[in-house]
Amino acid sequence: GAALTSAVADAKAAGKTPFFVGSTAGTTVRGSFDAIDEVAAICEAEGLWHHVDGSWGGSALWDADASTRWLKGIEKCDSFVVNPHKLMNVALSCSVFVTAPKNAGALVATNA
Repeated sequence: GAALTSAVADAKAAGKTPFFVGSTAGTTVRGSFDAIDEVAAICEAEGLWHHVDGSWGGSALWDADASTRWLKGIEKCDSFVVNPHKLMNVALSCSVFVTAPKNAGALVATNA
């Protein structure tokens, strides 16, 4: 949290406009998870879009215990991606990209 808060402040001090933060939910090599709940609070306070890349670990969403432990705060993110085929060890690629209801139409508006 402190590193993100500092990075946002440094960017603003340099005249830049931060707009996006990407969190990781289960990195491919180490299986590391960012503190999604903590990052979400900072993003909300700063007005930043919070995307969670759950390509590998996002499948924890379908297990109540794993979701509570590893994806705490996922409901606060603006967008989330998960690749269910990775957990199932299936060669055929499958990705799901979800945006929060509060952002309905955001991608359409951005690409219009």
